[in-house]
Amino acid sequence: MIEAVTGMLFAALYLKLGFGADYVALAAGVSLLVAVAIIDFEHQLILNKILIPVAILLLLSASFWGEIGLERSFPGIDSEMLASFANSVASGAGGYLVFALIVIIYPPGMGGGDVK
Repeated sequence: MIEAVTGMLFAALYLKLGFGADYVALAAGVSLLVAVAIIDFEHQLILNKILIPVAILLLLSASFWGEIGLERSFPGIDSEMLASFANSVASGAGGYLVFALIVIIYPPGMGGGDVK
């Protein structure tokens, strides 16, 4: 079942983007998210040994998303690379704050891995 869902997600990405660097980058992301979701569902764990290297890799590559066709802007920043980096940092911080707020309001609803 997991393989079928992953395959359908890959097919949807291919239909949307065609094959290129953007497809490869996003397919890798889909693979990671599927793996994390399954581990979380089965064990209620989101492991730091997966999260930390991926977070570092994504932060290091954040400036280059525009180079592979994933255009990202940020208000007040003209440089495409800096805008892409700022967009990634702001998006990550926003997501963190939303999940942290859920944990503060209803602690049993999520764990620390979900927030990270």
